Order: sequence, then C-alpha cells, then structure tokens
Amino acid sequence: MANNTFRIPIPIGHPIYEVNNGHIEEHEVIGYRIGRMMGEDQEDYEEDYEDYDGWRIEYGRDGIEGSSPISAIGNYLFSKCPNMEGKGDGE
Repeated sequence: MANNTFRIPIPIGHPIYEVNNGHIEEHEVIGYRIGRMMGEDQEDYEEDYEDYDGWRIEYGRDGIEGSSPISAIGNYLFSKCPNMEGKGDGE
C-alpha cells in the first residue's frame, strides 16, 4: 500500500517570507490545501491558478491572504523553520 501522508514543510503558525518585486514580506502560514476552496468561484480559481491541482500553501498577514504552490518554497517563499533542510533555514 502506498504511503499517501503529506508532511507539511513549514508548520502552521510559523512565519514565511515572500520575495515580491525585490521586497521581502513576512506572512504567517495558515494552512495547506489541494484544489479549490469551498465558496471559491470556479472561474476565479481557474483564472488565478490555471491547471494546477497540487498542494498549495496558504499564508496571510493583516487580513490579506495568499496562496502559492508548494514548489514556490525555496524559489520566492522562504522560512527560518529548522526542518526546512536548506530552504532558507540559515544553513
């Protein structure tokens, strides 16, 4: 039987840093998801996320929320979380 357990790369509640137009913005991880959220319009979802149906990391700050593919960690999303294995953890 295949192991389908998802190991979260950054714990919920930990800070995450987004590089956006040369600025570093601090957010807090608020969750993870696959696909469209309940109440999210299908057309808006397809426009924002195209055909991506994999795991997404959800983060927010000051009432503004964002969502990115897990693959963004180490590209434009970084953390100082010790279990990140070289992806922004100060190694």
